[in-house]
Amino acid sequence: MKQISKDSHSSRPSGTTNFLEDILDSIGSSLESLQAWNTELHAEDATRTDEVVADVAGLFDTLDRSIEFAERDLRSRLRHRRRYLIGFFTGRRSKLEGDVHYFLTNVYSTVQQLHAQKKILVDTSDKQQTLQTTKRDLLKGRTESSNAILEIFDQVDATDPRKVRSCALDWLWRFFPNTQFSLHVVSNAEDPGDGHLYGEELVDEVKNILETLYETWSRILDHSRCPAPPELPNMAKICLVLKGMQQRHLLEDFLDNKVVDNDLPKEKDEIEDIFVGDNKKYAPKFYTEQRRAFVRTWPDGHHLEVEEEEPLPLKYVLEYNEGSYGKVIMVEDPFTGAFYARKQQRTSADAHQNAAYRKHLEEERERLRYLRHRHIVQVVKTYQRGRVYAIILKPAATTDLERLMERYYDNRYDANLDCMTRDWLRPILLHAFGCLSKGLAYIHNTMRHKDIKPANILYEKALEGRGPRLLWADFGLAYDFSASGNSKTKSPNVYSQRYAAPEIVNSVTKSISSDRRAPVLSDLDRIVEDGEQILDEQIESDFRETEENGHGRMTDIFSLGCVFLEVLACIFDERLPMDRVACLPRKMFSKHLPELTKWAQERMETSDMENASLSPLLDLSINMIRRNPHDRPTVAEVVQKVASVGLQHFCEGCWEEYEKDPKPNPASPQSPAENPPGKVSSTSRKGSVAQFLTRVNSGGRPQTTRLSSLSSTLSTREAG
Repeated sequence: MKQISKDSHSSRPSGTTNFLEDILDSIGSSLESLQAWNTELHAEDATRTDEVVADVAGLFDTLDRSIEFAERDLRSRLRHRRRYLIGFFTGRRSKLEGDVHYFLTNVYSTVQQLHAQKKILVDTSDKQQTLQTTKRDLLKGRTESSNAILEIFDQVDATDPRKVRSCALDWLWRFFPNTQFSLHVVSNAEDPGDGHLYGEELVDEVKNILETLYETWSRILDHSRCPAPPELPNMAKICLVLKGMQQRHLLEDFLDNKVVDNDLPKEKDEIEDIFVGDNKKYAPKFYTEQRRAFVRTWPDGHHLEVEEEEPLPLKYVLEYNEGSYGKVIMVEDPFTGAFYARKQQRTSADAHQNAAYRKHLEEERERLRYLRHRHIVQVVKTYQRGRVYAIILKPAATTDLERLMERYYDNRYDANLDCMTRDWLRPILLHAFGCLSKGLAYIHNTMRHKDIKPANILYEKALEGRGPRLLWADFGLAYDFSASGNSKTKSPNVYSQRYAAPEIVNSVTKSISSDRRAPVLSDLDRIVEDGEQILDEQIESDFRETEENGHGRMTDIFSLGCVFLEVLACIFDERLPMDRVACLPRKMFSKHLPELTKWAQERMETSDMENASLSPLLDLSINMIRRNPHDRPTVAEVVQKVASVGLQHFCEGCWEEYEKDPKPNPASPQSPAENPPGKVSSTSRKGSVAQFLTRVNSGGRPQTTRLSSLSSTLSTREAG
């Protein structure tokens, strides 16, 4: 009997890569062997039956092994191919998201430019038509005005100059244009009517009326007996201010003193010299109201001090919110059309509180003066109006991250963009991880923020030539350590509880005070008798709190990790574990760390393909909210971790900056520990206790002799 072989299989090219064809070839070879055996079975003598049966059994064993091998090989290759496809599509998806967002940003910018060009063309056309209409109206109005003045002068005794002037001014106020703002803003310290100014068009309209009055008066009446005041055509702004004050009779004082628009603005004492008798009481009001027509020069970078009732050249747009120290309002420059955020201090009947509110904003201004970053708000200028201090910031954000996340949860149809909210908002939320980390890395070079929360992260919509962006804001609580080089401070009395790190929360409730030192000192006799062991037990815990609860940069890392978790939960379209039952105030992250860790691990294990790339960010966020500050990553490590996930988490500017300098290196938040976090060597403990006792001695408390002696003993032992 012929030996069964796999000639047909071995004759195929060795470079075959199609494993399905290999399996078919293997099975085909076995079938050929079966056919050969069948032929031999009929040809051979029956005495060889046992040999044939043995050959058949061997053949089937070979066939079974071949099929089993092929099945294992097929499964292995399918698993490999599945892993390859998942990795390929995950990587491609991140790149595609970034490319699509970049493309949509460019498209949006182009559309905005087209709209701007269209607006310019329409405005130009409208202005040309308005100018032509105005010219026709002026010619017609002058003719009608001249006729009306003639009728009035015909009814007046032309030999009495006072009656002529009174009659002419009555006509002036009768045909005077409406100033178009309510009286309640005039000399109102609570609402001075910011932005209610007398524009050039209104001034020109009034000037035309005054010129018509002067020309008709000069042409008709005898100049020698009732001359028309030559100053009258140049008093349009003065007339507008007096009309707004509803004090028209004051115009005669200006005429008598020959004061015209070019002589203004004037100071208080100069204005008092213009008015006569009882009219002097209106001098303070005119002093402030003149600024509606004679606007102050207020360039960027300058501080302005004005009266409490004086209006500012800023139009009210909307109010953002009101915080502990003041409220924030969006305002518009009526001359340039630029929008700003005005942060104005709160006012109180308590002078000490007012001083504290102002100090808070002044400190924020000083900190922001030295911060120049694409993701940090900037100070434009400041002012003091009466008791109120304010800073003008840019850009004027559209909303904040907290409200953005609520819009993402709602996921309504956006008619302006013709899509659902999540379609355009998801890339912005993804940018939060990289852009906020880069911004915080810049901040940590000189200070720490101290009040990180979604409400203090502003959002500015896309503008011409630039995409949307998130901005760090509200540096009123920030601590500047640029001079000292130390990022620790003990000021726990003001903070946002929900996002506060455990060490801050603990320092509020367990801070070392003079009242807490008393029990330690009262047991001093027992400490001295029992020696160093009892001393360590009694004082070490309090000492650790005193030394270690200074709040460094790592508290900012904890708060940012909390924000990251909220953003991730929003993208997953679910609430964090402690937020599933609504309550006020909202629960603190530091009290629910185990629940948050468990939630993040579950999300990492069950994420679908769309959110698979978020798993590294979940892991990073959990590390950022570790209870022990030593276990948290630095901001530089956060930036690098986010960058390793992909460029979809950065705006174009931040990504380019990262590629140029991938390792931002703010000063270390604390010197490296020689021992692992949470462990204190016996030597360092002795030194710590000695330092603590020295500090207690300096407080001038009783029994300082014993403490000094004990401190010296411990210091000597340590040196030995």
